[in-house]
Amino acid sequence: MDVTRQDGEVVRVAVVGPLSGPNTEWGLLLTEAAAAVRQLGVRWELFDDRGGTDGAVARAEDVVADGGFAAVLTHLQSDGAHAVLDVYRAAGVPVLLPLATAPGRSGFRTDVEADRTVLRLHPGDRSQIAAIVRACQERGKRRLAVLHDGSDRGRQLAGRLTEEAATNDTTGPELSVQLHEVWPDNDGTATVVVCGTRSGAARLLHRGLSGQPGHLVVLTDDCDILAGGPPPSAVVVTRLVGGAATRVTAAFAALGGALTKHPALRGAALLDMVRGELADVFDPVGDLLDGTAGGGWEVRPQRPLRASGGSVARRHHDIAVLGGGMVGRAAAAELAEGGASVVLLDDGTPGSSASAVSGALIRAFELDAGET
Repeated sequence: MDVTRQDGEVVRVAVVGPLSGPNTEWGLLLTEAAAAVRQLGVRWELFDDRGGTDGAVARAEDVVADGGFAAVLTHLQSDGAHAVLDVYRAAGVPVLLPLATAPGRSGFRTDVEADRTVLRLHPGDRSQIAAIVRACQERGKRRLAVLHDGSDRGRQLAGRLTEEAATNDTTGPELSVQLHEVWPDNDGTATVVVCGTRSGAARLLHRGLSGQPGHLVVLTDDCDILAGGPPPSAVVVTRLVGGAATRVTAAFAALGGALTKHPALRGAALLDMVRGELADVFDPVGDLLDGTAGGGWEVRPQRPLRASGGSVARRHHDIAVLGGGMVGRAAAAELAEGGASVVLLDDGTPGSSASAVSGALIRAFELDAGET
């Protein structure tokens, strides 16, 4: 059943992302998350920006022209967010950013009023760099050879990594960091860090590892979903704890939960309510407040995608939970919080089976006859 305001208007949220084009796999995170929380009753309306800046601007203008959306959940990439946030700000539409990791490229301002129009639900790139440094130190590496794929995103991350990694505040030995134009000769003592987009990183991996198998390579966050087939075993990826899908679904659940409880909320008050729905605590521009360098990020083996039908990719999961009732959902949530990639499978609407039929009652049963 749709959630409505007192005037009977259905509560609607615009969801903007790459539903087609080269970054469709990221768009699947949005469509799957919307399906996962559809029982909340918020109407999620999808807009395709094809993952590009021009498309992001055009879709932002469409959303604003409609005038009926409570909020926008949008822009998995920082560049797209940077291009459109002022459009939403001018119209007074609150924005949730589930994965845009670069505050400086996401249009964030330092004044409190501007910050209250946008909520970034994850740690940023400074923490990502700290996580990379920490992971290399834990593996006993003293040298970082940094490459980028030529994209704006790649250059930005590579530059920030070379500037900040050598003076990091994590515990462990200091690192020697050097930016390379081409894949470096590597005797195994250095970690190669590839900064950039998923497709660009895939090209660099294909060229660079052909003659140097087994050397440790660290990829940045866009490669959590990697194009070009399965990666070599020596490749790890920097990703948000629990994976991007977990973060996106948490954003949908937090926004949907806030609007279900308070359908009339809008603007900064709505974003404040969304913060209260989250398990994590963030500062005003989205960095995780846990007191740990690299908090909210992890470096782990990358899970490849396998093409389905030639055009849509299907992710591999660590664990499949069968049944979307109370027990199945609780098990899936517990496993996901522990860092596993979990898919929840149900033959109907999640939550419509045993838990719903029983009226959400909890019964006690005695398996053995009582003793007197």
